[in-house]
Amino acid sequence: MPPLKCPNASCTFLFDPSKVPVGAVLACPRCGTRFALGDSAAPPVLGPDPGAVQEKPRKVRGIISYAIPTLGAMFVVGGILFAVIWMGGKKSSARTNDIHSEALNFSFTPPGEPWKTDEEMKSNRMGVNVAVYERSGPAAWVALAAKDFGSRTPVHRELENYLESRLRRIFDNLNMEEKQEATWTGRPALRYEFRATAKGTDAVMIGECYALTCKGIAYWFFAWASQHDISSIHEEFEPIRERLTILPGRENWKEATPTKTVLTGIGGYTLTDREGIWTKPPLEEPKDEDPKADLLAQAVDPAKGPRSDSHPTARLVVFLLDANSDPLTTARKYVVARYNRNPETFGPTTIEELTDAPQGESPPGEQFGETKSIRLKLTRPNSPSSAKLLVVAGIKLGEKVVAVELSCPLFQRSIWEKRLLALAASLSVGQ
Repeated sequence: MPPLKCPNASCTFLFDPSKVPVGAVLACPRCGTRFALGDSAAPPVLGPDPGAVQEKPRKVRGIISYAIPTLGAMFVVGGILFAVIWMGGKKSSARTNDIHSEALNFSFTPPGEPWKTDEEMKSNRMGVNVAVYERSGPAAWVALAAKDFGSRTPVHRELENYLESRLRRIFDNLNMEEKQEATWTGRPALRYEFRATAKGTDAVMIGECYALTCKGIAYWFFAWASQHDISSIHEEFEPIRERLTILPGRENWKEATPTKTVLTGIGGYTLTDREGIWTKPPLEEPKDEDPKADLLAQAVDPAKGPRSDSHPTARLVVFLLDANSDPLTTARKYVVARYNRNPETFGPTTIEELTDAPQGESPPGEQFGETKSIRLKLTRPNSPSSAKLLVVAGIKLGEKVVAVELSCPLFQRSIWEKRLLALAASLSVGQ
Protein backbone atom coordinates (compact mmCIF):
# COMPACT_ATOMS: atom_id res chain seq x y z
CA MET A 1 0.00 0.00 0.00
CA PRO A 2 1.54 3.36 -0.97
CA PRO A 3 2.35 5.96 1.69
CA LEU A 4 -0.48 8.32 2.63
CA LYS A 5 0.28 12.07 2.54
CA CYS A 6 -1.05 14.36 5.24
CA PRO A 7 -4.23 16.03 3.83
CA ASN A 8 -2.85 19.49 4.82
CA ALA A 9 -1.70 20.92 1.49
CA SER A 10 1.18 22.78 3.09
CA CYS A 11 2.46 19.73 5.04
CA THR A 12 4.65 17.01 3.54
CA PHE A 13 4.42 14.32 6.24
CA LEU A 14 3.72 10.73 4.96
CA PHE A 15 1.81 7.99 6.86
CA ASP A 16 2.18 4.22 6.51
CA PRO A 17 -1.48 3.05 6.12
CA SER A 18 -0.57 -0.61 6.68
CA LYS A 19 0.09 0.12 10.32
CA VAL A 20 -3.15 2.04 10.92
CA PRO A 21 -6.62 0.32 10.95
CA VAL A 22 -9.34 1.68 8.64
CA GLY A 23 -11.62 4.18 10.37
CA ALA A 24 -9.03 5.25 12.89
CA VAL A 25 -8.70 8.97 13.56
CA LEU A 26 -5.16 10.13 13.00
CA ALA A 27 -3.33 13.27 14.05
CA CYS A 28 -0.37 14.47 11.93
CA PRO A 29 2.66 14.66 14.19
CA ARG A 30 4.08 17.51 12.06
CA CYS A 31 1.24 19.97 11.59
CA GLY A 32 -1.42 18.57 13.99
CA THR A 33 -4.07 18.01 11.34
CA ARG A 34 -6.61 15.32 12.41
CA PHE A 35 -8.39 13.08 9.90
CA ALA A 36 -10.08 9.58 9.74
CA LEU A 37 -8.45 6.85 7.69
CA GLY A 38 -10.95 5.13 5.39
CA ASP A 39 -11.36 3.73 1.93
CA SER A 40 -11.68 7.21 0.37
CA ALA A 41 -8.64 8.38 -1.50
CA ALA A 42 -9.24 11.82 -0.03
CA PRO A 43 -10.02 11.41 3.67
CA PRO A 44 -11.97 14.26 5.29
CA VAL A 45 -9.94 16.83 7.18
CA LEU A 46 -11.13 17.19 10.75
CA GLY A 47 -8.87 20.14 11.69
CA PRO A 48 -5.93 20.35 14.03
CA ASP A 49 -5.91 18.87 17.47
CA PRO A 50 -6.25 21.75 19.88
CA GLY A 51 -3.76 20.15 22.19
CA ALA A 52 -1.16 19.40 19.52
CA VAL A 53 1.78 21.71 18.89
CA GLN A 54 1.65 22.82 15.27
CA GLU A 55 4.74 23.06 13.10
CA LYS A 56 4.85 26.26 11.05
CA PRO A 57 4.74 25.50 7.36
CA ARG A 58 7.95 26.16 5.52
CA LYS A 59 7.91 28.99 3.01
CA VAL A 60 9.05 27.94 -0.42
CA ARG A 61 11.21 30.77 -1.85
CA GLY A 62 11.21 30.89 -5.57
CA ILE A 63 13.75 32.65 -7.82
CA ILE A 64 11.66 35.83 -7.83
CA SER A 65 11.78 36.13 -4.04
CA TYR A 66 15.56 35.92 -4.17
CA ALA A 67 15.88 38.22 -7.19
CA ILE A 68 13.83 41.14 -5.83
CA PRO A 69 16.19 42.15 -2.99
CA THR A 70 19.20 41.48 -5.22
CA LEU A 71 17.79 43.65 -7.98
CA GLY A 72 16.96 46.37 -5.45
CA ALA A 73 20.51 46.41 -4.14
CA MET A 74 21.87 46.53 -7.69
CA PHE A 75 19.57 49.46 -8.51
CA VAL A 76 20.74 51.44 -5.47
CA VAL A 77 24.44 50.77 -6.19
CA GLY A 78 23.95 51.58 -9.87
CA GLY A 79 22.21 54.84 -9.02
CA ILE A 80 25.04 55.89 -6.73
CA LEU A 81 27.62 54.96 -9.37
CA PHE A 82 25.74 56.92 -12.07
CA ALA A 83 25.51 59.97 -9.83
CA VAL A 84 29.25 59.85 -9.08
CA ILE A 85 30.14 59.51 -12.76
CA TRP A 86 27.70 62.25 -13.80
CA MET A 87 28.85 64.70 -11.18
CA GLY A 88 32.47 63.92 -11.89
CA GLY A 89 31.94 64.45 -15.59
CA LYS A 90 30.19 67.74 -14.91
CA LYS A 91 33.06 68.99 -12.85
CA SER A 92 35.66 68.05 -15.42
CA SER A 93 33.77 69.67 -18.32
CA ALA A 94 33.22 73.01 -16.52
CA ARG A 95 36.33 73.91 -14.60
CA THR A 96 35.61 76.40 -11.89
CA ASN A 97 38.80 78.40 -12.58
CA ASP A 98 38.13 78.92 -16.32
CA ILE A 99 37.59 82.52 -17.42
CA HIS A 100 34.35 82.60 -19.39
CA SER A 101 32.78 85.68 -20.99
CA GLU A 102 29.58 85.59 -23.03
CA ALA A 103 29.86 89.35 -23.64
CA LEU A 104 33.35 89.04 -25.14
CA ASN A 105 32.60 85.61 -26.67
CA PHE A 106 35.55 83.63 -25.29
CA SER A 107 36.73 81.23 -22.64
CA PHE A 108 40.26 80.79 -21.33
CA THR A 109 41.78 78.05 -19.19
CA PRO A 110 44.47 79.52 -16.91
CA PRO A 111 47.88 77.85 -16.88
CA GLY A 112 48.75 75.65 -13.91
CA GLU A 113 51.76 75.70 -11.64
CA PRO A 114 54.19 77.41 -11.56
CA TRP A 115 52.07 80.18 -13.13
CA LYS A 116 50.06 82.37 -10.74
CA THR A 117 47.76 85.37 -11.19
CA ASP A 118 49.35 88.83 -10.94
CA GLU A 119 46.58 91.26 -10.04
CA GLU A 120 48.97 94.17 -9.48
CA MET A 121 50.30 93.89 -13.03
CA LYS A 122 46.80 93.36 -14.45
CA SER A 123 44.93 96.23 -12.85
CA ASN A 124 47.40 98.85 -11.69
CA ARG A 125 50.40 98.57 -13.97
CA MET A 126 49.53 97.15 -17.37
CA GLY A 127 45.80 97.86 -17.31
CA VAL A 128 44.39 94.84 -19.17
CA ASN A 129 40.89 93.58 -18.54
CA VAL A 130 41.17 89.76 -18.63
CA ALA A 131 44.21 88.39 -16.79
CA VAL A 132 47.95 88.48 -16.14
CA TYR A 133 49.96 85.45 -14.96
CA GLU A 134 53.53 85.33 -13.71
CA ARG A 135 55.98 82.62 -12.80
CA SER A 136 59.37 82.45 -11.10
CA GLY A 137 62.48 80.39 -11.66
CA PRO A 138 62.80 81.76 -14.35
CA ALA A 139 60.58 84.83 -14.12
CA ALA A 140 58.13 85.44 -16.97
CA TRP A 141 54.70 87.00 -17.60
CA VAL A 142 51.75 86.45 -19.94
CA ALA A 143 48.71 88.71 -20.30
CA LEU A 144 45.34 88.57 -22.08
CA ALA A 145 42.97 91.39 -23.07
CA ALA A 146 39.77 91.71 -25.11
CA LYS A 147 37.58 94.56 -26.37
CA ASP A 148 34.20 94.74 -28.11
CA PHE A 149 34.10 97.08 -31.14
CA GLY A 150 30.42 96.52 -31.76
CA SER A 151 29.32 96.20 -35.38
CA ARG A 152 32.69 97.02 -36.92
CA THR A 153 36.00 95.22 -37.26
CA PRO A 154 38.88 97.19 -35.72
CA VAL A 155 41.56 98.11 -38.23
CA HIS A 156 45.23 97.17 -38.13
CA ARG A 157 46.42 100.39 -36.49
CA GLU A 158 43.82 100.13 -33.70
CA LEU A 159 45.09 96.68 -32.79
CA GLU A 160 48.67 97.88 -32.93
CA ASN A 161 47.96 101.06 -30.96
CA TYR A 162 46.46 99.05 -28.11
CA LEU A 163 49.46 96.73 -27.97
CA GLU A 164 51.85 99.64 -27.91
CA SER A 165 49.89 101.59 -25.29
CA ARG A 166 49.84 98.60 -22.88
CA LEU A 167 53.55 97.91 -23.32
CA ARG A 168 54.55 101.55 -22.81
CA ARG A 169 52.87 101.51 -19.40
CA ILE A 170 55.42 99.00 -18.09
CA PHE A 171 58.44 99.42 -20.40
CA ASP A 172 60.83 102.11 -21.57
CA ASN A 173 62.88 102.12 -24.78
CA LEU A 174 60.27 100.00 -26.54
CA ASN A 175 61.30 98.61 -29.92
CA MET A 176 58.46 96.68 -31.57
CA GLU A 177 58.60 94.89 -34.94
CA GLU A 178 55.72 93.29 -36.82
CA LYS A 179 56.18 89.74 -38.13
CA GLN A 180 54.32 88.04 -40.96
CA GLU A 181 51.95 85.07 -41.43
CA ALA A 182 50.92 84.45 -37.83
CA THR A 183 47.92 82.50 -36.55
CA TRP A 184 46.16 82.27 -33.20
CA THR A 185 43.30 79.85 -32.39
CA GLY A 186 43.62 78.74 -36.00
CA ARG A 187 42.78 82.24 -37.28
CA PRO A 188 44.98 84.82 -39.05
CA ALA A 189 46.55 87.13 -36.49
CA LEU A 190 49.01 89.98 -36.12
CA ARG A 191 52.29 89.10 -34.41
CA TYR A 192 54.93 91.42 -33.00
CA GLU A 193 58.26 90.87 -31.30
CA PHE A 194 59.59 93.52 -28.92
CA ARG A 195 62.60 94.48 -26.87
CA ALA A 196 62.43 97.00 -24.01
CA THR A 197 63.63 97.82 -20.51
CA ALA A 198 61.43 97.41 -17.48
CA LYS A 199 60.44 100.81 -16.07
CA GLY A 200 62.70 101.98 -13.26
CA THR A 201 65.34 99.33 -13.96
CA ASP A 202 68.03 98.41 -16.45
CA ALA A 203 66.56 94.93 -16.98
CA VAL A 204 66.17 94.16 -20.68
CA MET A 205 62.99 92.27 -21.55
CA ILE A 206 62.17 90.38 -24.75
CA GLY A 207 58.69 89.29 -25.69
CA GLU A 208 55.98 88.81 -28.28
CA CYS A 209 52.41 90.01 -28.82
CA TYR A 210 49.49 88.63 -30.81
CA ALA A 211 46.24 90.27 -31.91
CA LEU A 212 43.20 88.93 -33.74
CA THR A 213 39.61 89.94 -34.40
CA CYS A 214 36.45 87.84 -34.64
CA LYS A 215 32.89 89.14 -35.06
CA GLY A 216 33.71 92.65 -33.90
CA ILE A 217 35.79 91.63 -30.85
CA ALA A 218 39.57 92.04 -30.61
CA TYR A 219 41.84 89.81 -28.52
CA TRP A 220 45.44 90.51 -27.48
CA PHE A 221 48.09 88.24 -25.97
CA PHE A 222 51.36 89.44 -24.41
CA ALA A 223 54.30 87.32 -23.21
CA TRP A 224 57.75 88.34 -22.03
CA ALA A 225 60.80 87.43 -19.95
CA SER A 226 64.29 88.80 -19.38
CA GLN A 227 66.78 88.49 -22.22
CA HIS A 228 68.73 85.95 -20.12
CA ASP A 229 65.72 83.65 -19.64
CA ILE A 230 63.72 84.06 -22.84
CA SER A 231 65.35 81.10 -24.63
CA SER A 232 64.44 78.68 -21.82
CA ILE A 233 60.89 79.94 -21.22
CA HIS A 234 59.73 80.86 -24.73
CA GLU A 235 58.36 77.38 -25.50
CA GLU A 236 55.77 77.79 -22.72
CA PHE A 237 54.13 80.82 -24.34
CA GLU A 238 52.35 79.13 -27.24
CA PRO A 239 50.54 76.43 -25.19
CA ILE A 240 49.25 79.15 -22.86
CA ARG A 241 48.18 81.37 -25.73
CA GLU A 242 46.26 78.51 -27.35
CA ARG A 243 44.18 78.03 -24.19
CA LEU A 244 41.94 80.78 -25.59
CA THR A 245 38.75 79.47 -27.18
CA ILE A 246 36.47 81.65 -29.30
CA LEU A 247 32.88 80.72 -28.45
CA PRO A 248 30.23 80.05 -31.13
CA GLY A 249 28.17 83.06 -30.02
CA ARG A 250 27.26 86.16 -32.01
CA GLU A 251 25.64 84.03 -34.72
CA ASN A 252 23.76 87.06 -36.08
CA TRP A 253 26.70 89.48 -36.00
CA LYS A 254 27.08 91.44 -39.21
CA GLU A 255 29.60 94.13 -40.11
CA ALA A 256 28.05 97.57 -40.40
CA THR A 257 28.41 99.23 -43.78
CA PRO A 258 30.05 102.69 -43.54
CA THR A 259 27.72 105.54 -44.37
CA LYS A 260 28.94 107.29 -47.50
CA THR A 261 28.53 111.07 -47.58
CA VAL A 262 29.15 113.58 -50.33
CA LEU A 263 30.66 117.03 -49.75
CA THR A 264 29.49 119.61 -52.28
CA GLY A 265 30.70 123.10 -53.10
CA ILE A 266 29.80 126.02 -55.35
CA GLY A 267 29.51 125.02 -58.97
CA GLY A 268 28.60 121.40 -58.18
CA TYR A 269 32.00 119.82 -57.53
CA THR A 270 31.88 116.91 -55.06
CA LEU A 271 34.12 114.85 -52.79
CA THR A 272 32.95 111.37 -51.71
CA ASP A 273 33.61 110.49 -48.08
CA ARG A 274 33.68 106.66 -47.95
CA GLU A 275 33.74 106.58 -44.14
CA GLY A 276 31.18 109.25 -43.33
CA ILE A 277 33.56 111.06 -40.95
CA TRP A 278 34.05 114.45 -42.63
CA THR A 279 31.89 117.28 -41.28
CA LYS A 280 31.86 121.06 -41.43
CA PRO A 281 33.42 122.45 -38.22
CA PRO A 282 31.09 124.48 -36.01
CA LEU A 283 31.65 128.23 -35.63
CA GLU A 284 34.05 128.31 -38.61
CA GLU A 285 33.50 129.60 -42.10
CA PRO A 286 35.66 128.87 -45.16
CA LYS A 287 36.62 132.55 -45.51
CA ASP A 288 38.01 132.43 -41.96
CA GLU A 289 40.59 129.97 -43.27
CA ASP A 290 41.46 131.66 -46.57
CA PRO A 291 39.98 134.39 -48.78
CA LYS A 292 39.58 131.98 -51.68
CA ALA A 293 38.29 129.03 -49.65
CA ASP A 294 34.90 127.68 -50.67
CA LEU A 295 34.55 124.58 -48.46
CA LEU A 296 35.93 123.67 -45.05
CA ALA A 297 35.66 120.28 -43.28
CA GLN A 298 37.41 118.18 -40.67
CA ALA A 299 37.52 114.49 -39.76
CA VAL A 300 38.05 112.94 -36.35
CA ASP A 301 39.34 109.39 -36.21
CA PRO A 302 37.39 107.07 -33.84
CA ALA A 303 40.60 105.47 -32.57
CA LYS A 304 42.97 107.33 -30.30
CA GLY A 305 46.33 108.33 -31.70
CA PRO A 306 49.63 106.72 -30.71
CA ARG A 307 51.15 109.77 -28.99
CA SER A 308 48.21 111.44 -27.34
CA ASP A 309 44.92 110.81 -25.60
CA SER A 310 43.27 113.20 -28.06
CA HIS A 311 41.66 111.85 -31.22
CA PRO A 312 43.64 112.31 -34.47
CA THR A 313 42.15 115.03 -36.65
CA ALA A 314 42.55 115.85 -40.34
CA ARG A 315 41.48 118.98 -42.23
CA LEU A 316 40.08 119.76 -45.68
CA VAL A 317 40.11 123.13 -47.46
CA VAL A 318 38.80 123.64 -51.02
CA PHE A 319 39.75 126.77 -52.98
CA LEU A 320 38.23 128.23 -56.15
CA LEU A 321 41.16 129.63 -58.17
CA ASP A 322 41.71 131.30 -61.51
CA ALA A 323 43.10 128.82 -64.02
CA ASN A 324 46.64 129.83 -65.05
CA SER A 325 48.02 126.34 -65.81
CA ASP A 326 46.91 122.74 -65.48
CA PRO A 327 44.68 122.17 -62.40
CA LEU A 328 47.18 120.18 -60.30
CA THR A 329 50.02 122.66 -60.88
CA THR A 330 47.70 125.57 -60.09
CA ALA A 331 46.58 123.90 -56.86
CA ARG A 332 50.14 123.12 -55.76
CA LYS A 333 51.41 126.66 -56.36
CA TYR A 334 48.61 128.15 -54.32
CA VAL A 335 49.04 125.76 -51.38
CA VAL A 336 52.83 126.26 -51.25
CA ALA A 337 52.43 130.04 -51.44
CA ARG A 338 49.88 130.14 -48.62
CA TYR A 339 52.23 128.33 -46.22
CA ASN A 340 55.07 130.71 -47.04
CA ARG A 341 53.16 133.81 -46.01
CA ASN A 342 54.48 135.87 -43.11
CA PRO A 343 57.86 134.08 -42.67
CA GLU A 344 58.80 136.83 -40.20
CA THR A 345 56.01 135.61 -37.90
CA PHE A 346 55.99 131.86 -38.48
CA GLY A 347 59.60 131.35 -39.54
CA PRO A 348 60.85 129.73 -42.76
CA THR A 349 58.92 126.79 -44.20
CA THR A 350 60.29 123.84 -46.12
CA ILE A 351 57.95 121.94 -48.45
CA GLU A 352 59.14 118.87 -50.33
CA GLU A 353 57.30 116.29 -52.41
CA LEU A 354 57.10 112.74 -51.02
CA THR A 355 58.00 109.90 -53.40
CA ASP A 356 57.93 106.89 -51.04
CA ALA A 357 54.98 104.49 -50.70
CA PRO A 358 51.88 105.81 -48.91
CA GLN A 359 51.41 104.64 -45.33
CA GLY A 360 48.42 103.31 -43.39
CA GLU A 361 45.19 101.66 -44.45
CA SER A 362 42.72 102.61 -47.12
CA PRO A 363 39.15 103.39 -46.02
CA PRO A 364 36.60 100.61 -46.52
CA GLY A 365 34.25 100.50 -49.48
CA GLU A 366 34.65 100.98 -53.20
CA GLN A 367 36.98 103.54 -54.76
CA PHE A 368 35.35 106.75 -56.03
CA GLY A 369 37.13 108.74 -58.74
CA GLU A 370 40.62 108.84 -60.20
CA THR A 371 41.68 112.46 -59.75
CA LYS A 372 45.47 112.68 -59.42
CA SER A 373 47.11 114.21 -56.37
CA ILE A 374 50.54 114.88 -54.90
CA ARG A 375 51.90 114.45 -51.35
CA LEU A 376 53.92 117.15 -49.68
CA LYS A 377 55.88 117.22 -46.45
CA LEU A 378 55.82 120.58 -44.66
CA THR A 379 58.34 121.35 -41.91
CA ARG A 380 59.32 124.48 -39.98
CA PRO A 381 62.81 124.43 -38.45
CA ASN A 382 61.63 126.76 -35.69
CA SER A 383 58.71 124.44 -34.82
CA PRO A 384 59.39 120.74 -35.51
CA SER A 385 56.11 119.66 -33.86
CA SER A 386 54.13 121.60 -36.49
CA ALA A 387 55.27 119.35 -39.35
CA LYS A 388 52.41 118.37 -41.67
CA LEU A 389 51.46 115.96 -44.39
CA LEU A 390 49.68 117.73 -47.28
CA VAL A 391 47.71 116.02 -50.05
CA VAL A 392 46.89 118.36 -52.95
CA ALA A 393 44.60 117.81 -55.96
CA GLY A 394 42.86 119.95 -58.59
CA ILE A 395 40.28 119.76 -61.38
CA LYS A 396 38.91 122.18 -63.97
CA LEU A 397 35.44 123.64 -63.33
CA GLY A 398 34.43 126.03 -66.10
CA GLU A 399 36.88 128.95 -65.99
CA LYS A 400 37.99 128.05 -62.48
CA VAL A 401 40.19 125.43 -60.83
CA VAL A 402 38.91 123.54 -57.80
CA ALA A 403 42.00 123.09 -55.62
CA VAL A 404 41.89 120.68 -52.70
CA GLU A 405 44.25 120.75 -49.71
CA LEU A 406 44.04 117.87 -47.21
CA SER A 407 46.34 117.90 -44.17
CA CYS A 408 47.19 116.14 -40.92
CA PRO A 409 50.07 116.21 -38.40
CA LEU A 410 53.05 114.43 -39.90
CA PHE A 411 53.34 112.03 -36.96
CA GLN A 412 49.79 110.84 -37.75
CA ARG A 413 50.73 110.03 -41.34
CA SER A 414 50.14 106.28 -40.89
CA ILE A 415 46.60 107.02 -39.70
CA TRP A 416 45.52 109.45 -42.41
CA GLU A 417 47.64 109.27 -45.56
CA LYS A 418 45.73 106.66 -47.60
CA ARG A 419 42.42 108.07 -46.41
CA LEU A 420 43.36 111.58 -47.57
CA LEU A 421 44.49 110.19 -50.93
CA ALA A 422 41.15 108.38 -51.30
CA LEU A 423 39.18 111.56 -50.61
CA ALA A 424 41.35 113.59 -53.04
CA ALA A 425 40.85 110.93 -55.76
CA SER A 426 37.05 111.32 -55.40
CA LEU A 427 37.14 115.02 -56.43
CA SER A 428 34.86 115.43 -59.44
CA VAL A 429 32.42 117.76 -61.14
CA GLY A 430 28.92 116.66 -60.17
CA GLN A 431 28.12 113.15 -58.87
